[in-house]
Amino acid sequence: MKGKTMRNQILLILSTFVFLMHPLSLSAQNSFSLLLDVDSATGDQAVTSLNTSPDQVIAIQIFGEDIQNATGVSVRFEYDANQVAYDRFDASAVLPNAQKLTEQGSNFVNISLVSFGGQATVNSGLIGTIRFRTLAAFSGSAIRLVRADLARGGQTQSVSLNLRVELWLQTVLSPDFDGDGQVGFSDFVLFGSQYGSRQGDGKYETKYDLDSDGVIGFSDFVIFGNSYGQDVSSYVAIPDANLRVVIEAELGKARGALITRDEMSTLTRLEAENANIRNLTGLEFATSLTRLDFGLKTVGGRLVNSNSISDLSPLSGLTKLESLNLEANSIADVSALSGLTSLTYLNLYKNSISDISALSGLTSLTWLNLFNNSITDVSALSGLTNLEGLNLINNSIADVSALSGLTNLEYLYLISNSITDVSGLSGLTSLIELFLDANSITDVSGLSGLTSLRKLYLRSNSIADVSALSGLTSLIELFLSDNRILDLAPLVANTGLGSGDRVFVSGNPLSATSINTHIPALQSRGVDVRFSASKPAVEQERDILHGMMESLRGEEWEAGGYIFRR
Repeated sequence: MKGKTMRNQILLILSTFVFLMHPLSLSAQNSFSLLLDVDSATGDQAVTSLNTSPDQVIAIQIFGEDIQNATGVSVRFEYDANQVAYDRFDASAVLPNAQKLTEQGSNFVNISLVSFGGQATVNSGLIGTIRFRTLAAFSGSAIRLVRADLARGGQTQSVSLNLRVELWLQTVLSPDFDGDGQVGFSDFVLFGSQYGSRQGDGKYETKYDLDSDGVIGFSDFVIFGNSYGQDVSSYVAIPDANLRVVIEAELGKARGALITRDEMSTLTRLEAENANIRNLTGLEFATSLTRLDFGLKTVGGRLVNSNSISDLSPLSGLTKLESLNLEANSIADVSALSGLTSLTYLNLYKNSISDISALSGLTSLTWLNLFNNSITDVSALSGLTNLEGLNLINNSIADVSALSGLTNLEYLYLISNSITDVSGLSGLTSLIELFLDANSITDVSGLSGLTSLRKLYLRSNSIADVSALSGLTSLIELFLSDNRILDLAPLVANTGLGSGDRVFVSGNPLSATSINTHIPALQSRGVDVRFSASKPAVEQERDILHGMMESLRGEEWEAGGYIFRR
């Protein structure tokens, strides 16, 4: 025992020496990343959620990328000690002759690996597998990797992380206790032997508590009786307890009641905004759904969403869906939506989507919201010719030429992108609203033929010449603030600008003629002209951002029976 203690002390000193001898950060060129996977198959399947039950050991594989020449790795996991307990860690051979030290607290575990006399010879691979055990009171939890350190070449890099594995309680407890596929008399005998027990009495077993209330009583007996004689294969597993609550309410089912595939197939709509849902498993059987909403909800005057959905695969076969709202979730991959060709409305606002190629076949779409994602390429949208509304605000789009054939578009929002050339929009003559604030536009001649426009936003660009706007006689709102405009004569020449219309030209270097002649001429026709002298760039950016948020906050409209948000 004494020798083992001394060995651990030596290992601790050596590993600390390796990590602290040179406390410099690795350069960005030498950065690394870690990934988690609960799929036991070889390689990283990127599976980060798992349906499980109490008293099960969960293995989480830790994969490293850009780890070549590493001599040590340290990770910190945090977890709910009332739900799971740390079991063990097994290192792989990526770090040769690696020695391990573990520090465990009430709700965390730190694991440090240091290679004695070697270094990683591969750039990516399995670092090791950490195991946790679900406790008897397990009801669902998350295990988070919150920090990692890597030693390489005498330097260390530390990163804060927010990687998580979600563990879901299998809440559909089958009354087929003997596992023969039928709910029969032998199951009744087993159930009777547990009747009246409760958590903590030394007799209670979770599998007999069919409504998961901690007591095996009358309500469980009713559920069992309703299932007697049935084939259990018809029951649907819905591991996310909050999704189950929403479905039970829609079906008029009691809490914890078993739900069959036939019952799921009767669902036609499901409203689950701000319902703290993470796992959609079970919805694959709701094949009659036409409307599904996992979006924002107004609470106390604020729009909030506690849902955090990332895996859309259960939705892939719901081909009758016409309206799907997934705003403000945790979605990066939309490939599961590729076959939902009946969709007319799709809201993916505020996610983490960069690749939208899977949407290319959704040709029935009339409204598509991709506001606040990470999109650079919109070529996948080129064939969605039924689109009437498209929101691409706050992405990283430079080229909009792929939108040139979307001639049914009436509402197009492209605020805060990287657009310089708007000529690709010249044929979109059905446009009623076009928002292009906060881009890098200098030439607006491509907009001269958009004579149906009623609202045109061009704030915070680099526009000097607005002569192309003189023929846009349907305009009622024109935002040109914070550009490089001197001459407002083209706006005076726009005979459509009149009583009640609004023009914003603040923050431009307007000429004396524009201030003293053109603006009064517009005002004499009843146009509300807002103007001021140019401001410093910092103030301009602040005002533009504030104005953009004000113009978007709370804006929604109804069309086709749906409420749309910008």
